[in-house]
Amino acid sequence: MTRFFARQSRWMQWIVPCTLLVLAVWVCYGKTLSYPFIWDDEEMVVGNPLIHSFSSSITSFTTGAFLEKIESSKFYRPIQLMSYSVDYRLWGLNPIGFRLTNIMIHCLSSCLLFVFLCRFGWSRGLTFFLSLFWAIHPLHIES
Repeated sequence: MTRFFARQSRWMQWIVPCTLLVLAVWVCYGKTLSYPFIWDDEEMVVGNPLIHSFSSSITSFTTGAFLEKIESSKFYRPIQLMSYSVDYRLWGLNPIGFRLTNIMIHCLSSCLLFVFLCRFGWSRGLTFFLSLFWAIHPLHIES
């Protein structure tokens, strides 16, 4: 019986902080689900032919984000464009789907940051605080 509770508490060490991180992200960014596409979304999502088919998505690895020749000063983000391409297949041009995907990725990355820092031997309190700070910092408003 003691083993059962020891195993449960080990799981609780991960579940409770990660649940709190996910809730914090949803409190901060959940309202954005109802927002329309804005600013560069019109160019990066709505008007970008690279996300409308998978064959074009492969091109995103050989060109810039706007079909320009790759140079150091150009906007090169093939993984982002592949993500947009998958979102386009799932949701069409519905901004809720694109935002939902981004929020879910942000929740996952916040929890992974917590887990990795704990695995590196950092204290749980400091790790949770740093992960929470990273999760809700306004720097991430773009994503």
